[in-house]
Amino acid sequence: MHINAKILKWGNSLGIRLSGALKELTDFKEGTAIDVEIKDDGLYITKAKNKKILPFSESSLLKELDPKAHNALLAAPKGNEWHD
Repeated sequence: MHINAKILKWGNSLGIRLSGALKELTDFKEGTAIDVEIKDDGLYITKAKNKKILPFSESSLLKELDPKAHNALLAAPKGNEWHD
């Protein structure tokens, strides 16, 4: 199957949106862990073999930061960018 898509700006990052038909065929859901393999001809996205992405959460890292001392490191999330 071949589907054309467009890379879009998402905050300071870039993202690919999976349309309804594409997500149903691949059974990707919000929160699905993925592996991204980078090759010379592009990106290959597959469901993650190891479901655990990181041994810590974003919120556990942020709770240790002092907003006054680390203000330059902290940025306010926009819209729905805040995920744990």
